[in-house]
Amino acid sequence: MRHELWVSMVSLFRSHLAALERSGKISSVKLDELFDNEIYINTDTEVLSIWLETISGKGSWSVITNKLDMTEPWFMSADGKVELSRESMDVPTAVEKLIEKLSTK
Repeated sequence: MRHELWVSMVSLFRSHLAALERSGKISSVKLDELFDNEIYINTDTEVLSIWLETISGKGSWSVITNKLDMTEPWFMSADGKVELSRESMDVPTAVEKLIEKLSTK
């Protein structure tokens, strides 16, 4: 089940990032899936990497921007609840919170 949730999460990332790019709040954004269950979101000066082990639900995210350089663990339950930065939320909210880690104009 987590694999399907991961696929949905990646789709939400694509949609949100495209909207931010169209609105001019972020530029030169590229989302790559170089490995299974891992994505890299790149802009000209920033990188956000998100990984999930779909069997256990454990993952991590890393961000490197002009203002931030950090890595944290995160967790997704089989029913789609996400624990991110000690908060519990649904997948769409987690996507928004992770995208907020990137600088926007």
